[in-house]
Formats: sequence, structure tokens, C-alpha cells
Amino acid sequence: MIAVTGASGKLGKATLQFLSEKMNLSKVVAIVRDPEKVVEYEQSGLKIRNADYNDLKSLNEVIKRP
Repeated sequence: MIAVTGASGKLGKATLQFLSEKMNLSKVVAIVRDPEKVVEYEQSGLKIRNADYNDLKSLNEVIKRP
């Protein structure tokens, strides 16, 4: 499993695009503050998790999820 933090930003989206060309995105988790910014990847099997670096509780929830 690969987790991409900041996946809704320029570098994060570029990383998701690169990974989509190399592997099945069902093995990737996108960690973002705003899940709506990566909805174009939903159909690819990408797992999208909502978390914010300034919200420790949200980060802990991402870590606990399978």
C-alpha cells in the first residue's frame, strides 16, 4: 500500500498520475483535506481519506483505517 499525502495539490496529483501509469491505484491511498479535489480518481479504485496536518484526530483516523 502506498499513501500519498497532499494528494489534491499539484505535486500530489502529478504523483497520482504517475502511479496510475505504473500500477493499479487500488493499492494507493490519497490523503487529502478536500476529497472533492480528487474525485476524478474515484473510478480507478483509489482510496481517498480525509485528513489535515493541523488536525491530529483526523490523521489518527487515517492511520487506524484498513
